[in-house]
Amino acid sequence: MAATGTAAAAATGRLLLLLLVGLTAPALALAGYIESSQICCSPRSFLISTLKCLIVDEINALAANAGTGFAVAEPQIAMFCGKLNMHVNIQTGKWEPDPTGTKSCFETKEEVLQYCQEMYPELQITNVMEANQRVSIDNWCRRDKKQCKSRFVTPFKC
Repeated sequence: MAATGTAAAAATGRLLLLLLVGLTAPALALAGYIESSQICCSPRSFLISTLKCLIVDEINALAANAGTGFAVAEPQIAMFCGKLNMHVNIQTGKWEPDPTGTKSCFETKEEVLQYCQEMYPELQITNVMEANQRVSIDNWCRRDKKQCKSRFVTPFKC
């Protein structure tokens, strides 16, 4: 499985900040550090509305960064013998063919692991496991790229 340390640390830091603000906002309001006009009815409802705003802002920030290095999908590869291997672009979540145009059908878990490491060099992939469900992948082509079809396969999670 992939370890994305910096992304996980950043997300954890943001969640801790949300928790800190959520816990301290009512006290700050009661102490007069936040104007009373910002409080709607009670410190409790102020806390709820503040948390809602912070969560929405966090979700919007993550969505805005989707194309700038944040992963929106987990790394996976899929094989269908006679066809080019496919892998998930973790920034877009879309399946893409083997970039070399040559890789197809591995027989061992070690080969799958090595291929995952080739497809996702920026991640520290140390294990692979077969997914629980089959997925449909569109535009799956032969090595000569003349015939492309949709296929149902069980991918490997990297």
